[in-house]
Amino acid sequence: MPAANTARRSNRSTLTTLELAPLAAEGRTCEYAAPVCKHSRMESALDSVWVFHGEGARFASGVFATEADGLAWGESHRLTGILTEYPLGVGAYDDAVARGLFKPSREHHGTPRHIAQFSPGRTKHIHLVDGHPANGS
Repeated sequence: MPAANTARRSNRSTLTTLELAPLAAEGRTCEYAAPVCKHSRMESALDSVWVFHGEGARFASGVFATEADGLAWGESHRLTGILTEYPLGVGAYDDAVARGLFKPSREHHGTPRHIAQFSPGRTKHIHLVDGHPANGS
């Protein structure tokens, strides 16, 4: 079973997207998300996800199916950082190049290090300060 078609449960077994669809249709959270965040809802066909990256954090601290879920989570914990929409199933660098948002123009562009550190600056994002959208977001 391809990894892209599965979601992990906390007990390390897998749940296929076909198994997730009935949960989404009923408005229920999946078994993995439920204990983590009451706001998250699994959807059967996601084109993108919303990723929260806290101010000064090295790693993202939350991934959400909708912008509203990410904002609610940030507000509930009074977080400061950026909530950014990412396309699902494609890397940020590849997506930006494919959509013409980034054109490699320097020797290091497209290197493994550059791609790993690439930030999609022209994607939809919201700055949060103490859990609330900042002015200009």
